[in-house]
Amino acid sequence: MTVEKIKGKMNGKALDGILEWLRDSQWHYLDEIKGDIPLPRNTIDGVIRLLNEISFIEFDEENYKARIKPLGLEFLELPCDPQNARC
Repeated sequence: MTVEKIKGKMNGKALDGILEWLRDSQWHYLDEIKGDIPLPRNTIDGVIRLLNEISFIEFDEENYKARIKPLGLEFLELPCDPQNARC
């Protein structure tokens, strides 16, 4: 799956916000993340589930917490295309 397809499937603000929260590779409870990202809970839940499906994060459903995986860290390090208005 390409970066463009991933971003096309989810809210870009939620994607960036969640990955930035998880950048430190530590476990974070989703309630603390949701309190910091001004988007509806269902939007954030959908992004979390997709990030888990594509192996960008590890999601512990029982304890409702997540942490970033190496693939998600690589995504954060991708260079920005100046032709893309989202940069």
